[in-house]
Amino acid sequence: MPKQIDWTRGVSATLDMMHQALVLGELPHRRDAITTVVGDQTVDTCRPPDTDEWETGVQRGGEWFIVEQYATRDEAESGHQRWVEAITATPAMELPNLDIWGLNDM
Repeated sequence: MPKQIDWTRGVSATLDMMHQALVLGELPHRRDAITTVVGDQTVDTCRPPDTDEWETGVQRGGEWFIVEQYATRDEAESGHQRWVEAITATPAMELPNLDIWGLNDM
């Protein structure tokens, strides 16, 4: 079950992240990111401040799909590799999209 976030916490964390990008010139949560390009898709794993959970996203056709979340960096590394292998084997596979913001409930 994906970690649902309170939208006010998510918005606050996102604004803070934008502020850090402007002040520091970088996004601190991206320092530990794992990114792999598979054909025309990108598999990206990081720990964004809005959820404070490790998660893997896949960018396909300009759209991001959050496909999995993890409790630890070790789990995230293993999960990232699983997604890279899955997309390498089946590039057009159907991707889950975790509704961490609860937008499907609106």
